[in-house]
Amino acid sequence: RETDWSLPMHRLSARTTWYAYEAATSFLGMLAFTVTAVYYVTDVGMSPLQLVLVGTLMEVAIFVFEIPTGIVADVHSRRLSIVFGTFVMGIAVTLFGALDTVWPILAANALWGVGYTFTSGATSARTRGPASRPSRRASAGGGPTTRTSPSSWAPTSCSPCRWSRSW
Repeated sequence: RETDWSLPMHRLSARTTWYAYEAATSFLGMLAFTVTAVYYVTDVGMSPLQLVLVGTLMEVAIFVFEIPTGIVADVHSRRLSIVFGTFVMGIAVTLFGALDTVWPILAANALWGVGYTFTSGATSARTRGPASRPSRRASAGGGPTTRTSPSSWAPTSCSPCRWSRSW
């Protein structure tokens, strides 16, 4: 007779999971950016221009990859997009500490920006869920349908292109 050594699994609620994810990413993100800024100046010896280039390249990567990664999250899985993006950002932060020259650090920051784009829209879309998707009437500007906030009265997407704007 075999003994079952598995522990009973307790599934956390979506709210608890969300709060834990937000707390962890906020704390660890601020810690990582503070430590890397000090590392860049003290150990790598970056100049102010190089520090600005690091931030600029990261923001350019975010700008360029925001829509393609949003499409991936909408078509495939928002949850998988969040997990993948968090994994990519973890790899990038690990590379921050492993590299000691400017150009590879620039590439690692661009990688972090790409990872961030996988999580940025997917996290907010998962919190709203399918119940808050506007109907055709709300999309056409026909007034409130299920929500009562004034933001639901305004058109929230462009019919021909289906790009939603976030309120």
